[in-house]
Amino acid sequence: MKLSLFKTCLQGVVFMLFVCATNKATATEVGVFTATGAQALQPMAQFTTWFGAKPTHNISVYDISSWDNMMKNAVISMDCWKDQGYNMTWTVGMLPADGSATLEEGARGTYNHYFYTLGTELVQRGFSNAILRVGHEFNSSGYPWAASKNPTAWVAYYRQIVTTLRSVRGQTFSSIGAQTRARDGSPKTKSIRGTTMSILSAWTSITRSGR
Repeated sequence: MKLSLFKTCLQGVVFMLFVCATNKATATEVGVFTATGAQALQPMAQFTTWFGAKPTHNISVYDISSWDNMMKNAVISMDCWKDQGYNMTWTVGMLPADGSATLEEGARGTYNHYFYTLGTELVQRGFSNAILRVGHEFNSSGYPWAASKNPTAWVAYYRQIVTTLRSVRGQTFSSIGAQTRARDGSPKTKSIRGTTMSILSAWTSITRSGR
């Protein structure tokens, strides 16, 4: 295979390993991120050809430029990947990048309706068992929901989102940790990592048990 195609296949690709326990055996699944929305279909096909097998997971990212764009892009992305045969992981931002929302308001439940709508759309479009990366890379200063801005509000807001998504009828969502290696070094941010992982563990346990 030509080097240019090799680069095309690997550009923007992130591998994730998911260990899935079953009653009979443990299987390892491969997840790939190539691009967002419909733009990812061709790179995914190229990657599959290069890799020699179809990945089991696909990772997609929602637009965070505004609440409106986030919701519209989410639906477009869901429709793009519907019936493609992948187990989906969706990367979900906590706040838009336009400065119209804050962690403090999120902690009060002001934005819960967005996440309830998002969860409902996921269920209705066949992604009731999706894995969600909520508030990804929270320990970096690169996103509007950076935990170092207000760790207490961040945790409270995260709980609001988890509770809201878990309330959607028919969902069996689970979540994965979404820290970044490019940490901002803030002691406040470091102090909430354990709390966040506890929330993630509780969410996964509750959703898998169906409660």
